[in-house]
Amino acid sequence: MKITRQLQITQNEFYDYLEKELLDDIQQCTKKNYTQKDIKKGMKYSKYIQDAHARVDITIQKYKRGEIYETKIKTFSDSIIISYHTSQNENGLTIVFQEHIHSFESQKRNLINKTFHEIVYLRRMNETLYDIETQIIKQRQGIQNKKTHALPEHKLLYQLFLKNKI
Repeated sequence: MKITRQLQITQNEFYDYLEKELLDDIQQCTKKNYTQKDIKKGMKYSKYIQDAHARVDITIQKYKRGEIYETKIKTFSDSIIISYHTSQNENGLTIVFQEHIHSFESQKRNLINKTFHEIVYLRRMNETLYDIETQIIKQRQGIQNKKTHALPEHKLLYQLFLKNKI
């Protein structure tokens, strides 16, 4: 699935946000400290999601700051590829957000069921992008958030495993 949105943030703000969230997650999971320079294709780490009793392997498949961030999230039962392609223009930042959930794509569903699932996933993807924009604008304005946020793809992963499966 794919959506394109125009956000009122800059490329630098977007990639700073993604990098910070990624590095915080890696540090929390592995207790290793990495820097932005360490983020590159092939970077991997694993985490255990206690509530879902699942191990998750995360691999950066493509990364070029200012252009693309693509990651693969692999569990015992599924594989998800999430990517953000970005381009800056006079109206803000255009983001093409793609998500490929292997189990969703491989299942045969009737048209009504498939359409319903696509609407739900597209809504979640849309919310994820606008949540990122909101967080960045709050940071820009100096508003501190009390709760920490996981990377957007992890948020989607939690939704997949913790909520009733769609």
